[in-house]
Amino acid sequence: MATVLVILLVVAALGAVLLGAGGFAFLSGAKAVGRNAKKSMELVPGTPAKAPANWFGSHEPEAKLFRRLQEAIRGVHSLGQEQPGSLETVMSIERQALRLEEQLMAAGHIADRLKPDVLSQLEGAVAQIEEIAAAVIGRESGMLGSGVKKELDELAERLQLIDRARAELDEGETGLA
Repeated sequence: MATVLVILLVVAALGAVLLGAGGFAFLSGAKAVGRNAKKSMELVPGTPAKAPANWFGSHEPEAKLFRRLQEAIRGVHSLGQEQPGSLETVMSIERQALRLEEQLMAAGHIADRLKPDVLSQLEGAVAQIEEIAAAVIGRESGMLGSGVKKELDELAERLQLIDRARAELDEGETGLA
């Protein structure tokens, strides 16, 4: 009888140890999944994501545009940094993409009646970044096309115009309240 009791205590202790180890492994895995989810939402590798985590699979127009930006940036980063002048170009594209990320987040808070116009402008800017990324990816090795710089300058100008338009809308809304 005492032997059975000792065996039961050993089995119970072993079960508790295994349960504790399993719980620790589960919690560690959950933390890793959380870190990976945050990392997968980064627009620019190494830059903390500002976009909400629910954009990962969302069908909202802002989220879809954000994911298109991510794909363009991933494409440019897949080139590596071997080509002369590519680092400066990639950094310029990243800066414009980060500005667009902020504008997409702001668009999520705009009144529904104003949203289609703003999203249309932002969609044009995202399409322009995609075109620039495609031009960078497709250009001949070692040649920095002057068209890419021109496109980036045009994109920067477009984003400034969108910023001004949003500021004017914000002023108009506060004037009505």
